[in-house]
Amino acid sequence: MTTGSIIKLDNALSAAMSCIPLYEDDWDSVPVSELYKIKELLGNSYEHFQELISEDRKENGLNFQHVINICRSLKKYSSWFFLCQSAFKADKMSHVEDIRNKAVLAEIIYLQIEILWIAYLRQTYPDTKEYLLPKLSILDSVEIRKERKYEELRKEETNQVYSYFNGNTREKEQRLNILFSAINGKGGKEVALFEAAAVNLGWLTGPINWKSLKDYFGVKGGHQNISNYYNSTNNKLDPKEIKRFENELLRLSDR
Repeated sequence: MTTGSIIKLDNALSAAMSCIPLYEDDWDSVPVSELYKIKELLGNSYEHFQELISEDRKENGLNFQHVINICRSLKKYSSWFFLCQSAFKADKMSHVEDIRNKAVLAEIIYLQIEILWIAYLRQTYPDTKEYLLPKLSILDSVEIRKERKYEELRKEETNQVYSYFNGNTREKEQRLNILFSAINGKGGKEVALFEAAAVNLGWLTGPINWKSLKDYFGVKGGHQNISNYYNSTNNKLDPKEIKRFENELLRLSDR
């Protein structure tokens, strides 16, 4: 099944594109360092992305919501690049190398997205066409408000997930990725044990709410299957079992 990988790619693209202003022609606020990260992610993930889309089509769109999210992240960049054409063209003709390099880099990313990623989606996943938004010159205010609302909700979801983790930004990201690898696609007691282990290690402030477990981590089954074993007021888990899962998290962190 492709669930874990699609969620991970969805989250990675959303995080990478967080530096891009939504429907604003703000060229200067996007640092070159963030553009390099986007370019690297797109380049390194493209073949895997093709495999994931192909597999999801075979599974009758099992992860369609995450495919839609990927579409939105890609079009967010394309829309920003389209709006910033005046600044882009001026910088591309600049005699200052650093300024010119930013324009060239931004254009390369745009071509990666439009010629590779979006073209592949349009060709192999017809159901995504309505989410691959047209250029902003023909977008109406309703569509713009809808996309801005989506962006706000996505940021709230991400911030909420990160709020459960202790540590600095780098530590939170590392711990989130390890826990994701451990619990994605799983459910019930196993997820409860990993949560309890992460709390004992000081990684988590407490149990993660069900919506985040389901939508962000791709946990399966029902909430009660987890909360029957472990929640904010109740812990029916064997301390020896929790210790075993602590060791598993530490093993994953040493990779």
